[in-house]
Amino acid sequence: IEVAATLGAPAIIGSMQGRWGDGTSREQALTWLAEALTELGEHAANLGQPLLYEPLNRYETNLFNRLADTVAFLRTLKTRNVKILAD
Repeated sequence: IEVAATLGAPAIIGSMQGRWGDGTSREQALTWLAEALTELGEHAANLGQPLLYEPLNRYETNLFNRLADTVAFLRTLKTRNVKILAD
């Protein structure tokens, strides 16, 4: 986030977002994701940049694969600085 801010660019959360399973419930994974995105989104906001969250295909993650589901989740966050990257 700091490097992106020095370049005047948003930071992107993509393939590092993780998965649920193997002893971690979907609910727990989403709680952790919400906490992390809120914290990181606020950190990025303090540096004047948005944080972009990218839904990925089913082979890369099982958290969010569809735009509508991702938008609905991002709207539940306490920060408004996490935006969707839909490419």
